[in-house]
Amino acid sequence: MVKEFRGNKKPNRGNIKNRGKAKPNWDEPPKLVCEVGKVMHPVENYILVQNELKDKVPIFGRPVYIKDKKKIGMIDDVLGPINDFMFSVNCDKDVKPESIKNGEKIFMNVEHFLPFSRFLPKKPGEKNTSHGKGGNQNRGRGNQRGRGRGGNRGSGGFRPQRGGYRPPRGKH
Repeated sequence: MVKEFRGNKKPNRGNIKNRGKAKPNWDEPPKLVCEVGKVMHPVENYILVQNELKDKVPIFGRPVYIKDKKKIGMIDDVLGPINDFMFSVNCDKDVKPESIKNGEKIFMNVEHFLPFSRFLPKKPGEKNTSHGKGGNQNRGRGNQRGRGRGGNRGSGGFRPQRGGYRPPRGKH
């Protein structure tokens, strides 16, 4: 069977960033879980959980489970002081927050945490090792002062031009 593609020679393959990556199936319980905290109390469709891990912080939007690895909801927000924080769990539609008892242990997948040090301020003189947005500006392409290939693309808009000699205003 031959497919025709009008205009573009290649078919539309969707978002390039997500190509080849399967979405995680969080309805299935994970193989390894660890205790993250205890239920403080239910609030509307949420439950408030007191954190008990001292070196890790749970990632937003990750599932939480009760003792029998039944999924009860997803992490919605982390709140409170940095040394004694809590987090809220948005309960699934089939789970009523009132059905979960105060003091009941809550569990998470061991892979769904960030190190606590990531949220602490950096020490003076410590080098930034992140290369995320704005991290490593030198990508090895073109001239670092200008735009590289193609040269200047204009100043854009109605901004006055930079550089060069300009006579003082009002005295011509």
